[in-house]
Amino acid sequence: MMYIYPDKASKWYNRELWSVFFVLSCVFVSCNHHNQIHFEQLRTIDNLIGANHTQTALDSLWLVDSDKLSRYNLAYYKLLMIIAEDKLYKNFENDSLITSLADYFQREKTSENYLRSLIYQGIARYRIDMPDSLVYTPLKIAEDLLLKYPDAYSLHTKSMTYYYL
Repeated sequence: MMYIYPDKASKWYNRELWSVFFVLSCVFVSCNHHNQIHFEQLRTIDNLIGANHTQTALDSLWLVDSDKLSRYNLAYYKLLMIIAEDKLYKNFENDSLITSLADYFQREKTSENYLRSLIYQGIARYRIDMPDSLVYTPLKIAEDLLLKYPDAYSLHTKSMTYYYL
């Protein structure tokens, strides 16, 4: 039977392992910190849109480096672009982007962004002259969510849902 005793090599190995763990932890905390900063920046832009400073919000969105955003923040960024451009009367060419955003936000049924993506999916479909049944479908899903989770959404988003229904 062979026994293995700790020696200098195994201590060095443990030290390297802890060093790698520490560096990875720092990277994770740093990335999480940047994600939070980007999220707060997008939330501020969202508030500008809500306060009818849409052109300022759109200008701010153009300054955001979307390549550095996390997946969630990138989806939020794209949703804000759609909302801001709609408020500035830009025409929708198709509904593919807003449909992909609705699919992405669908994971969180009580997410304000999921409800808003459904509303804007209905708006986009209406504006590109899709059949009424396709326009109505995401709005009906939004209404069902409002009935199922009445306290999860803002009054503004609730009123938008019923306005477009």
